[in-house]
Amino acid sequence: MSGALPTRPLLKPWYRLARGEGKLALEYGQRVVCLEGRAVDRLLPALLPLLDGTRTLPEVSEYLGEPLAPAVDNALRVLGEHGLLTEGPPPDAGDPRPFAAAAASAAARGLPPDAARAVLAEASAGIAGAGPVAEEIARALRLQGVGRVQRVAWDASAATDTHGGGAWAG
Repeated sequence: MSGALPTRPLLKPWYRLARGEGKLALEYGQRVVCLEGRAVDRLLPALLPLLDGTRTLPEVSEYLGEPLAPAVDNALRVLGEHGLLTEGPPPDAGDPRPFAAAAASAAARGLPPDAARAVLAEASAGIAGAGPVAEEIARALRLQGVGRVQRVAWDASAATDTHGGGAWAG
């Protein structure tokens, strides 16, 4: 891939991966791309699972943290130059894979998938906290079809329980 990177990068799923110490080979057909260096052992194990087509470039960098942003940008550029990335589906493409777990759970309770999808679309969830874990939870809920996912503040100073928790502040 030459030029600009995809908005929502997806590591082309038809490539097979083989790892060696400090090496990663990606093969499809009769084409092999071999990547070498410290980033293969240190960065790519965290980066490659994020290249599932559901995150924007800034979301990928933010998830891995600001100190790694230059390395992430470089790794994405290298993957793109080797033609290993493609554009992920738009967020509303209706890909059934993320919804599969919710559909299976609904089916176990006798609820058809369409009804489960409608219930989830009307549902709302609040995520307390900040950082990569909160972002990942919110993303997972959106992928499952939850209609409204909202971030709320957590006020530890307003704790009223005896377990040292906190209180909702929003």
